[in-house]
Amino acid sequence: MTPHQSASRAAHEQGLARFLKPNRRARFLAMLAKPRLRRDLRGELGHFERRLDPRHARPRAPRTKQVRHLDSVYLLLVEAGAPAACFVVSDGALDGHEVSLREAVEQLMQDGAGFVSCVPGRLGLYVGEHGSSVYVLARDA
Repeated sequence: MTPHQSASRAAHEQGLARFLKPNRRARFLAMLAKPRLRRDLRGELGHFERRLDPRHARPRAPRTKQVRHLDSVYLLLVEAGAPAACFVVSDGALDGHEVSLREAVEQLMQDGAGFVSCVPGRLGLYVGEHGSSVYVLARDA
């Protein structure tokens, strides 16, 4: 995939599942696939930390309201190869949409919870409820 090609919604959602513990992946994908279950999942996103695979989730200090912290997380993703636009699974209005990386990071870290998929299955971000926990998600191809 070139930097200008956008991955499909399914590719992003399957990629996000790769950052979860193996026993959590199938259920996560099943919940994303059905609207009613997706609503339930969205309500749980604020407390997903224990479901993340610790081999691929690096915690960041939770200082959500500080612009410097938002900037550092955003720059870390950019330096790791994140494109300008990304896919979001969240408890808010951005759920299921591709938006600018900056908008996604700001929105989740200030007012929400969920995942940002930058490069499907390789680079992403998890933010707990109102930025209570922030994890950079990364794994090799």
